[in-house]
Amino acid sequence: MPKYSQEEIEDIFFAKNIRRDGKLFYSELRLALLSVGLDVHNKEIDQYMKQFNKTNNGHLTIEEFTELMNSLFQ
Repeated sequence: MPKYSQEEIEDIFFAKNIRRDGKLFYSELRLALLSVGLDVHNKEIDQYMKQFNKTNNGHLTIEEFTELMNSLFQ
């Protein structure tokens, strides 16, 4: 799978950040992953949220999303 640049990751994040609040919630994360060709199941999204949401607040920041993307596309 292709590796994404920081600029591309930010573009994906902000394109799917529907609330425009700098946070990707569950449904937005699903859309972001779909946009890069990953049709993931709910269990996988749950796992990503648990693994990468460091503060356990129910959303991913741009930093957390970057970590997720870098782990998926190495």
